[in-house]
Amino acid sequence: MHKNNFICLLILILGSVLTQAQVLENKVFNNEIKTVLLFPSTNEIALPIIQLNSNEQLLFSFDDLSEDSKTYYYTIIHCEQDWTPTQQEKYEYIDGFEKATIDDYNYSYNTQTHYIHYQLQIPNLDMKIKQSGNYVLVVYEDDPSEPFITKRFSVKEDLVSIYPNIVLPKTKINYKDYQELQFNILTKGINILNPYLEIKASILQNQRWDNAYIAIPPRFIRNESIDYDYNGKIVFEAGREFRKFDIRSMRFLGQGTRAIQGNDIYLLLDPIRRNEKYFIETDLNGQFFIDVLEYNNRSIEADYAQVHFNMPTKQEFLNGKLYVAGQFNNFDANIENQMKWNPTTGMYENNILLKQGYYDYIYYFINDNDHNKTYSLTEGNDYEAENQYDIFIYYKAFGERYSRIIGHQNFNSKEYK
Repeated sequence: MHKNNFICLLILILGSVLTQAQVLENKVFNNEIKTVLLFPSTNEIALPIIQLNSNEQLLFSFDDLSEDSKTYYYTIIHCEQDWTPTQQEKYEYIDGFEKATIDDYNYSYNTQTHYIHYQLQIPNLDMKIKQSGNYVLVVYEDDPSEPFITKRFSVKEDLVSIYPNIVLPKTKINYKDYQELQFNILTKGINILNPYLEIKASILQNQRWDNAYIAIPPRFIRNESIDYDYNGKIVFEAGREFRKFDIRSMRFLGQGTRAIQGNDIYLLLDPIRRNEKYFIETDLNGQFFIDVLEYNNRSIEADYAQVHFNMPTKQEFLNGKLYVAGQFNNFDANIENQMKWNPTTGMYENNILLKQGYYDYIYYFINDNDHNKTYSLTEGNDYEAENQYDIFIYYKAFGERYSRIIGHQNFNSKEYK
């Protein structure tokens, strides 16, 4: 296909997905699609990233609650550091078919909520990947201009070494509420002519793209060392350990639950924690996994429940909105995840349909003025909090039409303080 025609087709296919800058995000565009998962085959709560030209695979799955089996197609889109599509033909980064069908599906069993579970491995015999970098998996049915799912993943090369550090951001007045990241990159494995223009870094906290630092250029270059000490610029709210609940059983109360009524599960009342003393607690850093205790096949025997969240407060928060969030909803600030103030009960309330499993979650507030997500009103922040971080190093040589990922480092904040 001619390049110009391909670009026009891409815009049509993803027209409902793209922002003005054509940024591709983790999104579900159909209310009957639930529990979209994409993770390495060796670790179901890890970031979806694999090594180029290796035997590593990602496992992708979702449930369709409409009960009618469909022919779902998928394709992948290669993206830049900022998740805008690269200007390439698909054959340049795909070895195999440019689109294929998801043929592996099964009907739910032993569940009150009926659904069809679809799953896929990436890469596979139909579609292999030839380049490192950012990718977006796109799932659609009959009309490619109406995608059902878009899901981000990455493919890396290990050509540089990354040495991170976490410090107190002295530029902040309340600096003990934050964690600042600094790091160096050693580039002995690759010849980079102009690092200031050709190297960019992205940093994630707890696998969140909604508050990530994207496509940051180096600050200093020293021989084969690239320095990312921005003196108070790469800073994350520290937060606290995530709240959690266990709904692997529909018969017995699990951790964080207080009542089960049919397919409604009521969680323990969540107090505001901002004034509580911080203490270390084991969590999944915002992740979740699907599981069921009474049956063997969690993919198709785990049921769905209306999970009820409740946060008592003395009064309604003014000048903003409160949300419940975790990886299970991409930390999205939308109406489905918004907590609603109930003056009769004196609580913020919401219920979300979720598949049985084990979940981490938190509450954040968005002020109407600055629109920033903050834990300060609900969870509180503490520099000592344990968080997981990912650093991606992108390389786009002069004249190239796409960005490679030449380094990736995953680390825990407790390791580098």
